[in-house]
Amino acid sequence: MKTIFSFYLFLSFSVFCHGQNFPEKFEDNTKFGIKYHEKIILPAVYDKIVTYPVIIAIKGIERTIYDNKMVLLHNNSEILTYVYLDELEKLQVLTKNGKLFSYNNDGLITDFFKLNPTETINNKNNSFENGCNRYFIKNKKIHLQNLKNGYLDYDIEYKKYGKSVKFLNNMKKMEIEYLYSYKRKQQQDSIIDDIAFDEEIYFKPLKTNYIVSKIKGKYGVWDFVNEKIILSYDYEKIVPYHNYLMIKKNKLYTFYPNIGTKPKYKKLEPYIGYFARFETIDDKKGWVDRKGKEYFDE
Repeated sequence: MKTIFSFYLFLSFSVFCHGQNFPEKFEDNTKFGIKYHEKIILPAVYDKIVTYPVIIAIKGIERTIYDNKMVLLHNNSEILTYVYLDELEKLQVLTKNGKLFSYNNDGLITDFFKLNPTETINNKNNSFENGCNRYFIKNKKIHLQNLKNGYLDYDIEYKKYGKSVKFLNNMKKMEIEYLYSYKRKQQQDSIIDDIAFDEEIYFKPLKTNYIVSKIKGKYGVWDFVNEKIILSYDYEKIVPYHNYLMIKKNKLYTFYPNIGTKPKYKKLEPYIGYFARFETIDDKKGWVDRKGKEYFDE
């Protein structure tokens, strides 16, 4: 008898865990809960619930996070902050002990490459037009080719602005796709404003017409279209990433433009999605987000 009961318990759990859809949120008297196949899993006592890519139950200032099988991932006491990456459909959670967890619909993300934004935004409804600017360096000139219109726009002399000239992708050529207009994809669930981060912002901080160059052994950044200096030539090192720069001066680091132009960290790692790990000169550790806000380990 005990064996038969155990079998049915296992079967019921398997059906719950391997259903094709997420557990559903429901509303009762302006409060929200979670049910699965009409069975109430969380009672309707929560102010807000998000069900994608994982389940976030919010009650007052308390947040509890579950996976799509209703297994507890993080309780309120261990959560420092979290952010929903809108177009990436991912959630990142910082815990008070300095750990970063990233989730999508399949669960925990261990491949950090999946947290990087891509140049191309897929849209089956063709709600935008796209084109491409291709820059390249040849014969000590910067050339711009607009692939949409199919012609060379202009040539720019860069010799007087230093040597070791590189585009922001750290190469001698760069091809950037751009959008003329963009229609936001609507999610099935309403997204909570205080945790949502729009992926479009990933592409806004740095212009494609910036290059890194070196004068008298020091690095800076030059806008070759407007012909003006963006970062003065007094940095020991500048490392271009997808759409931000790591800059070094006096053995300290910062990210431009996210954090600022004044290096202040003795250790600073590249962004993992929305957050980057840092260590200050007085040995304090934590994470800094893409807006420059710091979260210290507790």
